[in-house]
Amino acid sequence: MVRKFSYTYTPIEDEDTCKTSFDFDLIEEDNGEISISNLIIEGEKGCIGHNKLIPILVKNRKIVNISIDELKEAGCNRAVSCAQQLAKAIQNIIHEHS
Repeated sequence: MVRKFSYTYTPIEDEDTCKTSFDFDLIEEDNGEISISNLIIEGEKGCIGHNKLIPILVKNRKIVNISIDELKEAGCNRAVSCAQQLAKAIQNIIHEHS
């Protein structure tokens, strides 16, 4: 049975990052694989285009097929980039559902 659920990742308050939340709609298949059906990134500071581009890139993708290591390498002028925050969020989802 396919299960749909939501997950919100909120960056640590004192981290130097632009985004305030990553709100996921997820689908868990019978085999336990989780896909991102929708992602909304909140936060008006910084590169506003990331709020639109990142959700397009991850939509309908299985989280196991998203490279955490590559996301962690994507830097920013801030201490923690949007991609690095996305990596943390995906790691949390994997940890909570394994």
